[in-house]
Formats: sequence, C-alpha cells, structure tokens
Amino acid sequence: MKTISTDDIARILNPLQVVSFAFLFGSSASGIIGDNSDIDIAVYFKTMPDLDVRCGIIGKLQDQLGFEKIDLTVLNSAPVFLSFEALKGKMILCNDTDVYETFFSYTCRMYEDEMMRIEKASGY
Repeated sequence: MKTISTDDIARILNPLQVVSFAFLFGSSASGIIGDNSDIDIAVYFKTMPDLDVRCGIIGKLQDQLGFEKIDLTVLNSAPVFLSFEALKGKMILCNDTDVYETFFSYTCRMYEDEMMRIEKASGY
C-alpha cells in the first residue's frame, strides 16, 4: 500500500497552466493506493488537449508521483456517468470556479436525465 495526496498532484498539474479543475476519484480518492490499483485523475482542460499533451501529463505524473498506473480522464469529453463519478471524488485543484460550477451543474442535470431515461426504459 502506498499513499498519495491531492497536494502532490496539484503541484504537478498547476504549473502546466492548462487545467481548469481536477479530481482524484475511484478507489484512489481515499489517498491510499493498493498494490494492484491505479490512480484515477479527472481533468477539465481549458482547451481540449491533443494526445501528445495528455501523454506528457501522464508521464509527468508517473515520474513525480512514482506510480506507473495513472488513468487520466479528460472531463471535456467524458461520458456523463464517468464525469458524475469523478465529481464524487476529491478535488485536487480549481483554477476556474465559473467553469467548474457550470460543468458541475450540467453534469448533475444530465446524470438525472439519464437516470430517468433508464428508469422509464426498465419499466419502473
């Protein structure tokens, strides 16, 4: 078992100046990482990053955190259920409150809509 802090991740992401906000989520949100676990980090970028930028960020996180298994979710294009799951995690940083609040509100509304659709489809 290893531990990780949101402050450590924020120190890596913040200088990149491309992140609006980020969350640590999934089993790693507790800060304790099991031997076979990965670190789930969800990031909302100021502009949609290309593959090179995403790979570069994953590489920096791997090098500086000392963990090989980093799962970087790009919230700008993530499905609503994954986005909602990420928002239930632990905030790492928020550089743009307006963007975060808009995304949070939109994601919650879309999640509720999808859940109602699923309930209707299943006959409840």
